[in-house]
Amino acid sequence: MIDAIVRAVHATPGVSEYAIAERAVVRRVVTTAADRVDRRHTAHVHVFVDGVAGRGQTAFDVREHDLDDLTALVRRAADRAARGRGPAWTLPPPGAPARVAVFDARLSDPDAAAAIASALVRATRGGGPVEAAAGEPIRVDAWRVAVDSERVEVAASTGLRTAYRATRATVDAIVAPVAAGAPRAAVVAIARRRRADLALGRELVAAGRRVRALRRAEPVAAGRYAIALDARAVDHAARIASRRAHDPRGPERFGWFAPLAHHADGGTARRGVARYLPGASIFGERDATGDPLSVASDGALPFGLASAPVGDLGEPVRRFALVTDGVAAGFGLDAREAGLRGVPANGGVRNLVVAPGSLDGRSARDVARAAGGDEPTLAVDELADVHVDLVRGSVTAIVAAGEVDGRPVAGAAVTLNLYEALAAARWTRAVVDRGWYRGPTAWWLPGARVA
Repeated sequence: MIDAIVRAVHATPGVSEYAIAERAVVRRVVTTAADRVDRRHTAHVHVFVDGVAGRGQTAFDVREHDLDDLTALVRRAADRAARGRGPAWTLPPPGAPARVAVFDARLSDPDAAAAIASALVRATRGGGPVEAAAGEPIRVDAWRVAVDSERVEVAASTGLRTAYRATRATVDAIVAPVAAGAPRAAVVAIARRRRADLALGRELVAAGRRVRALRRAEPVAAGRYAIALDARAVDHAARIASRRAHDPRGPERFGWFAPLAHHADGGTARRGVARYLPGASIFGERDATGDPLSVASDGALPFGLASAPVGDLGEPVRRFALVTDGVAAGFGLDAREAGLRGVPANGGVRNLVVAPGSLDGRSARDVARAAGGDEPTLAVDELADVHVDLVRGSVTAIVAAGEVDGRPVAGAAVTLNLYEALAAARWTRAVVDRGWYRGPTAWWLPGARVA
């Protein structure tokens, strides 16, 4: 497909540059009621047209059934690009793709999804550690396992031509008591590029503990609290926020950290609406009293969910600092944003790597005890919903399960401003890898309002 598109672009008058990312994906989906294989073969094409007023561009998708009308499709795209004008820039010369592992041979096996689903069901059978954690017979309900194996090829008018393979597995399930009339359930949501990293047993046991705690859960009294999050809650928030977003590759996919990723995007800064600039504190005029915050974007993290050798415009993916000791250090730049600045591209904001903090322990309950503070601490075990205001930095979440002072609670609505909370936040020395996030195992964020 990509060769046919290149020929059609070269035959279209007026096209100055182009970039093509072709994806051939085989997805095996195993659910409670079905077992199917989906195949998708698409190419995402960017066409750039230069004129005296600047550069115009457009993007479109090509599927296999479009190949018969490919010449007309490219010409219409070039006409649209010619009618739009923006600042002048050019695609950067080819850079070395990141050397990063994103393919797991075990997940590329056609039977991988079925094997994961079988392991999921076996783990919740009677007498096992999941049932012991729940303290009663349980079942896994409404589960879904999806395994993607894809081949990606990227070509650009700069002469770049590269290809790579990638895998990804997602597991979603509901763990609930077998007993009738027990309206308690815990959600399991996992996404990884490598089968060995799924850690199904550990995730299911944690879900069993949440089912047990919900048996005694009480409402949360309204007021001001500190919030304690473990990495599982950080990961779960990202999954929820990503599903709500219009663009699955947008900053919402970072969940609690979405405002940080949004303001660290090069496009946000170029439009003059970024909250901070390199060299300035991300907290504004507020004094930082918590652990010093240092965050990097690493699109070359082995088996990272957002890792890739190159971006869709052919830009090489690189690790770079977003925040160093609370001070903005750099922006995520795809090929366009880098071209407009005349600097090397880095692939944009991808996987987040957070430097360790000062607290001992590993769990939300550990940091709740270690951090202290004047406010009571709500330790979050599971979220039901997350909404993020990218501009203002406010985060609103519904806590499905948690704990306050050793008492299980459920149903709290939590609101906090990320920047205010991070200025006084503390987190663990211990770190963990959750696919897109490598950082502290737990966080303590003060100043939340609970209703």
